[in-house]
Amino acid sequence: MWYRGGEVWALDPATKTGFARGCPADKPILTTIALKLEFDDYADIFGRAVTWFSGMLAEGLPELVIIEGLVPAQNHANAVIAHGLHAIFSGLAVAYKVPVEFAPVAAWRKYFLGVGRISGERAKAQAVALCQRLGWSAPDHNAAEAAGIWLYGCSLVAPQITRRHEPLFAGRGK
Repeated sequence: MWYRGGEVWALDPATKTGFARGCPADKPILTTIALKLEFDDYADIFGRAVTWFSGMLAEGLPELVIIEGLVPAQNHANAVIAHGLHAIFSGLAVAYKVPVEFAPVAAWRKYFLGVGRISGERAKAQAVALCQRLGWSAPDHNAAEAAGIWLYGCSLVAPQITRRHEPLFAGRGK
């Protein structure tokens, strides 16, 4: 792929969206953005997502936005939120002419954690542990998973300079 030296942004979209940003050779900045407040409906969540992400894009454009691929939702409300957030984040990035990639869950987990087929709860815990091991300050599992998506995205656009790591639980399938 191409790489011109800018940041890669990664999103783990949810009502608490994990966000990672940084250049592939550097340590990422990890945050979590709360998009849902008590008594919010879909419009409130989506409005907050548009406001936050368009503000980020207005401050400076990344080389790539990589978003965790959709996973089957447990219920209708979760499906609406997941699809809506994917549409907002990818649509805004494209409107700003920023390339968008989607990271299949099994692919980024395999790259970052060493195992692709793993329960969500175990993946969250392992992502947090790996961020700690790498010295990356992740405020919670949302940001830690965004870190994994970010590192996977960096490997797509700049494999020659992306930080190498050895997954904490490589090959164990736990």
